[in-house]
Amino acid sequence: MSRLKQYLKTSPKKFTLFIILSLILISTIIISASTSVYKLQPQYRVEVKETFEIPLPYRIFQDHPDGGKLILYLDSSLEKTSKFTWYETDGSVKVISDYDPITGKIAKNTHFYSNGSIRSILTFFPDGSMATSIVYDNNAENSLKYIIPDSDYQERPLKPSDLTPQEQNDIHQEKRASQESYRSSLQDYQSI
Repeated sequence: MSRLKQYLKTSPKKFTLFIILSLILISTIIISASTSVYKLQPQYRVEVKETFEIPLPYRIFQDHPDGGKLILYLDSSLEKTSKFTWYETDGSVKVISDYDPITGKIAKNTHFYSNGSIRSILTFFPDGSMATSIVYDNNAENSLKYIIPDSDYQERPLKPSDLTPQEQNDIHQEKRASQESYRSSLQDYQSI
């Protein structure tokens, strides 16, 4: 150690060179350590991704040329669509497409229309057939106005005698389920 001190005192240029080399060595060690940590980081992220469960439904938002918005819901594999919602420019729901989880194809399309307090829910199947459609007064609870039965496209006023209590109950259950789906889709739109 004393020899090193004596050597450095006699040669200031060599002392400066020694300091510079020491700094280079220290910075090289720091850089190589940080680089090795950086290299490990992506591997850690991949591990996390493999064990991370994607919350359902997984949503993709997209603006539509007409000013509306689309939301596509995917299953956990991100390969099959579970639901698809198309919004009007004012943010109201226009169509909700429900997909068959097994085939990944459309199972039914539910269209929502509004004219003042009168609302319509029309459900179509991929083959073009139409499910029972519900037209009701939004201001009057349980006020069913019209029905379009399967394959009968003529709107007609409903009389209490037209439907059995079970049919009335089924229609109101379908209406409530459609309203809940509509409300849920509106909340998704507002979260964009």
